[in-house]
Amino acid sequence: MLLEEVSESRHGSGRTLGSVTADKTLFDGSVNLWQQPANTVWLWTIPSKAQQAEETVLVAEDTMVKDGSNAGTNYGSATSLVVRNDPSNNANRSAAFFKFNLPPIYLPDIQIATLCLRTRANPSGTAQGYVYGMDHNTWSEGTLTWTNAPNLKKGKVAGNKIANRVIDGEGTTAHILGQLVATSSTPSEKIIDVTEYLRSQPNRVPSFLITQDPRWDVTLPSLAVGDTQPSALEITASEGSTDPYLRIVRLKDTDGDGLSDEAETNTLSTNSNDADSDNDGLSDGTEVLVLSTNPNLNNAPTISNITDRSIAVNTNTGAIAVTIGDVETAATSLTLTRASSNPALIPLSGIVFGGSGANRTVTSTPAANQLGSSTITVSVNDGVLTASDTFLVTVTGTASQTWRFANFGTAANSGNAADTFDANNDGESNLLEYATAQNPNASSRAVLSAVRTASALEITYTRSKAAFTGGVAFTVEWSDVLAPSSWSGALVTQNILTDNGTLQTIKATIPAGPTIPMRFARLKVTQAP
Repeated sequence: MLLEEVSESRHGSGRTLGSVTADKTLFDGSVNLWQQPANTVWLWTIPSKAQQAEETVLVAEDTMVKDGSNAGTNYGSATSLVVRNDPSNNANRSAAFFKFNLPPIYLPDIQIATLCLRTRANPSGTAQGYVYGMDHNTWSEGTLTWTNAPNLKKGKVAGNKIANRVIDGEGTTAHILGQLVATSSTPSEKIIDVTEYLRSQPNRVPSFLITQDPRWDVTLPSLAVGDTQPSALEITASEGSTDPYLRIVRLKDTDGDGLSDEAETNTLSTNSNDADSDNDGLSDGTEVLVLSTNPNLNNAPTISNITDRSIAVNTNTGAIAVTIGDVETAATSLTLTRASSNPALIPLSGIVFGGSGANRTVTSTPAANQLGSSTITVSVNDGVLTASDTFLVTVTGTASQTWRFANFGTAANSGNAADTFDANNDGESNLLEYATAQNPNASSRAVLSAVRTASALEITYTRSKAAFTGGVAFTVEWSDVLAPSSWSGALVTQNILTDNGTLQTIKATIPAGPTIPMRFARLKVTQAP
């Protein structure tokens, strides 16, 4: 049972923790000798179930941090941890941190838990500190400073009023657990009830913060401004003479698997005398506390993560490694199945498994000349349960292949989709339609406009930016006689007039003939091989 006292000297901190006999008449053999002081309130915590086991958990990491000019300094090797609020100098303001790693314990089995610290007032008199249970537990004593510490405000000016408090996240990520009070310069052990906080820590890494924040703006009865404590609270660190520790009273665990007999009998229906109810090599406690599975049920198989793939048209993903496993079933007996969200792109016949045992492979081969994406699902089954993983296969093509697929449903340069074919019978090849951003399935013609100046012939046309960057060459040529061998691109310049990201307007300048009164021009497009 736990005895807590509300008095001028204890402020609700724990007084003692002990056990009682069956008739509950003795406290550590001498409960009848305890006398409650005047002007105090005692709070007894007596669990409804018999206390059957007790564990001591030593601190895993502890340190202090200082503010102001010391905010970047680490004190991880300090033998004593000082908790202080100096109202005149924030460089002397300090706080203490403690972190524990709980053993495998079914949290509802915890009946009473206390944080036990050896403390004193430095230099003398009385000193107090607020104890908080934190949600943050990833800090390290070797790197923690005020600058990077969780739940501490940065840049707070020194002072002794409530506005000068440095605790951050109070009530959300920092939960007040009580006050730690030292009444002498001689070190003595003080305890704080942390039962409910420990029960709320599913990762079993409780972390504590202690500060000496101001408690009020006016001190009574003197009416002095603020709350100034002349002494700091000094706590012995693990590097000192005595380790901080947690004292945990829990329900009986006969088979030592981390689950109490009551939890196994009434909650999980497992055998409290058998630490491994399903004989799978994992204790019931490991399955419940670490793996979060039911020790009486078949465990689901496992499958490794398969990352997304992007491949070129008419290629495949290659053999992708997949690791499978199962607690109860041999890997050789596990069955793999597959599914495709876009079977027109990747049919089931294109998804092939390889490998053996735990080390399998999956290869995805798209249909010929198809583009797009498909989500592939790979599932492993142990005969009862199934586990699955999905990955996205994206099949890409060149700019011209993408255009063909969008307009003809194939990336192949053949048939109606061939560059040389005139799909809409408008006198222009598919390549010219692609190059000038036309619809090959609707009647249309490329438009060239011409303007003659005193010294040149200016030709303006529109082209597809994707076609240009994808390798299509746009050549403007001229001829004075229209003979097949007379066309030339000499001295022709081309400039971009507009570019909206999809279409470009181009002006080609052709020099005028010096003696010939007539000059012809043409636009020629060719696809890079």
